[in-house]
Amino acid sequence: MLNLLDQLASSPLPLGAGKSPTHIAAKITVGEDCSLTVQIPVEIFQLLCAWRGNSYKAAAWLQARIMEVASLSPEAVTHYLNLMIRQQLPTPERAKGQREPLDLPKVEVTPSANHPPHLQHFAH
Repeated sequence: MLNLLDQLASSPLPLGAGKSPTHIAAKITVGEDCSLTVQIPVEIFQLLCAWRGNSYKAAAWLQARIMEVASLSPEAVTHYLNLMIRQQLPTPERAKGQREPLDLPKVEVTPSANHPPHLQHFAH
């Protein structure tokens, strides 16, 4: 699996190729021997690409958000990433001043095989 920027920035999916998988999986290195696997719904990535301008900028924005909380558990990273995405994405509901739809697909973050056990869950 490629790094997040390599995987997402080279994806043809932001332009909407018709038949496509429902998710894009990418791996991000968050430490020397530590990485996370990110599964991004194609619909969300396409919205991020439109908002940021292109797939490289969308991937860079996602990677920056993940790195802000990379020392937390994968569950916490998942929640933070979904919160940040929903706060930033321009949706028709937001443009009209309405509540955000609750049925938007969610990004999932899981530890990769080499993710140290002490970073897989909260220490508290």
